[in-house]
Amino acid sequence: MTDNQRREWVDPDTGYRVVRLSDEPGSSSLYFNYNGYTPEGDILVISTRHGLDKVHMESLHTSTIMRLDRPFKFLFVGLKYRRAYYQTLDDNVIHYVDIDTGKSVEIAQAGLGDIQTINCDETLLGGVQTDPDCKADILRLFENRNKETDQFDYRADWPDGTPMSYADAKEVRLNDRLKAEIPMQMFVIGTADGVRRNVYGSTDWLNHLLFSPTDPNLLM
Repeated sequence: MTDNQRREWVDPDTGYRVVRLSDEPGSSSLYFNYNGYTPEGDILVISTRHGLDKVHMESLHTSTIMRLDRPFKFLFVGLKYRRAYYQTLDDNVIHYVDIDTGKSVEIAQAGLGDIQTINCDETLLGGVQTDPDCKADILRLFENRNKETDQFDYRADWPDGTPMSYADAKEVRLNDRLKAEIPMQMFVIGTADGVRRNVYGSTDWLNHLLFSPTDPNLLM
């Protein structure tokens, strides 16, 4: 088998052509609701075990944006500038890196909040924070991740002790989380001044935040 055959193949069930973009183990693209593309659409940013890489969409060639020797989380790419945003996990600080030059800039302290989105003019970060003192047993459930798949461990049993399928167990755990009515705050952080402002509180499950792609003040 040639290198090219190992890099791309046709899925036998769907007939779609599949192309592997990275040869580095541990490489990962973002979840579907987080933008990974530059505004021009020429670059897709991915994370690796060592930092951030960029995939040049015309050639599908991969090159390095930056290397990090500390734990980090790749957040998203902005909709206005050619910037990839990430969070260093040892100090919970939000940064962006210029995708073309590799220069990194520190923005703000995220504290205990989970940054989930950025508005269309890149002036506000949006996130949520769960009350850390409430329902510690439920919180621990959703902090339990499988290191190999980066997925939550949703395992659960039926009343007779039979293990549930992944889909059934996930439904149970998600319902448990919602019924727990844990207080949460939705907040924004200014990218220019780093000031945090709470905008909404609820005991519903606040998650999957998204700013409007056209209105910088509309947060869903």
